[in-house]
Amino acid sequence: MHPFLTKVGGFVRREAVLVISLVCALLSMLAVPPDAAYADYIDLRVLCLLFCLMAVVAGLQQCGLFTVLAQCLLTGRKQLRLLYLALVLLPFFCSMLITNDVALITFVPFTVLVLSHIDRMDALIRVVVLQTLAANLGSMATPVGNPQNLFLCSYYGLGFGAFLRVVLPLTLVSLLALLRLHCGHGARRLRLRFPSVRRSGSRGCSSCCACCSCCVCCRSCMCCITASQPQRSPCV
Repeated sequence: MHPFLTKVGGFVRREAVLVISLVCALLSMLAVPPDAAYADYIDLRVLCLLFCLMAVVAGLQQCGLFTVLAQCLLTGRKQLRLLYLALVLLPFFCSMLITNDVALITFVPFTVLVLSHIDRMDALIRVVVLQTLAANLGSMATPVGNPQNLFLCSYYGLGFGAFLRVVLPLTLVSLLALLRLHCGHGARRLRLRFPSVRRSGSRGCSSCCACCSCCVCCRSCMCCITASQPQRSPCV
């Protein structure tokens, strides 16, 4: 096979989601032919908000903040079922602030570490599945939980209180369902200890400072964009 085709095939396998999204975008152009209105489809305000959110979260993640908080929560004597429940609820509540995908990227490797430490890898699949459900259900509770919420709040000009009144009942029902389905049933007690988290030092602090500086610049741009965009009324 030609080396170029080999490279293309490798790229498609590595970036399957990107390639599928690109193909779907090209196919959608058949239904809606490109024209000057395409420029209005780009919501710069949402993109600025999303960039600020992801930049700050990436800086905090590089500093090891979320891992340290999880270790502080789980260290000590715990019942096995409560340990499982804590591992499931960590992404549920954290996804409300750091988005669902970042919650999973942070806490799934941590779960693998914890379960291997207590020799309970047999429960890994069930815990990770419930963590995935928890991250997606918890993220719907706040405007910054996922990009879809951010777009809806920006597009319709919804405040935090108005958004919360709509999604809070669904979030509470989701929490009750997770409490019912959580995978811990054993009464075994165990003691957890974690090695010291390696500090990221000046590199992590520099990342946070750089992210915050970028967010300040993006916030200024966002204010200019917001001033030039009319508010829309939500559909009933």
